[in-house]
Amino acid sequence: KRGSFQCELRYAMLCATSIPLDEVFLIPVRLEPCAVPARIIRRLHYVNLFPSWELGFKKILKTMARQEKSKR
Repeated sequence: KRGSFQCELRYAMLCATSIPLDEVFLIPVRLEPCAVPARIIRRLHYVNLFPSWELGFKKILKTMARQEKSKR
């Protein structure tokens, strides 16, 4: 995608650099088979929501639960 999406992604990645490494700030999600930009592959983990939406969603919930647990 071009335009505002790329701008927002760059801004989110810039903001993520100020967050401690053990905190989750951004969870990139792939909604369909597509090429993942090298910058994301090198710097971030991402969740695939295909071919199984359910498994991908469970992974997101698990990450969020882990993050919440670490804040306590």
